[in-house]
Amino acid sequence: MALFKTSDAGVVRTLDPAYYTSKAIYEQECAGFFMRTWQYAGHSSQAPNPGDYFTFEIAGQQLFCIRDDRGKLNSFYNVCQPRGSRISPRLRSCTKLIICPYHAWSYRLDGQFFKGPNTDSVPGFSRGGDLTFEGSNRSILRLSIRQS
Repeated sequence: MALFKTSDAGVVRTLDPAYYTSKAIYEQECAGFFMRTWQYAGHSSQAPNPGDYFTFEIAGQQLFCIRDDRGKLNSFYNVCQPRGSRISPRLRSCTKLIICPYHAWSYRLDGQFFKGPNTDSVPGFSRGGDLTFEGSNRSILRLSIRQS
């Protein structure tokens, strides 16, 4: 007695190879799918302790997750707000601060601005719950994160 009858199987179709190789289709997926749906970034065990982090990329966007002092895992764009410099080359496992290599601004592990060279002497530059300069937030851009 056969467990599988070939006559019961329907025609199996695969996607056209263009769906795997087309730059135009990839760009559509980035705009319409990757940026609007949950994506797997990594496992929380990759950053078990405060200051531990891991970097990843989704749809050409450089991102990182870091565990803060309260044990919460946070996810951010891997970009310093003022100049767009990538932050992760300076990160180390068990870091206490996130430091931008471009201008040495530092951020707490929750992404909030901590301090920067000569910021006290800049008119209009204030630091409250969020750092602002002429109304713009200078914290690292946060992403929503879901752990299961």
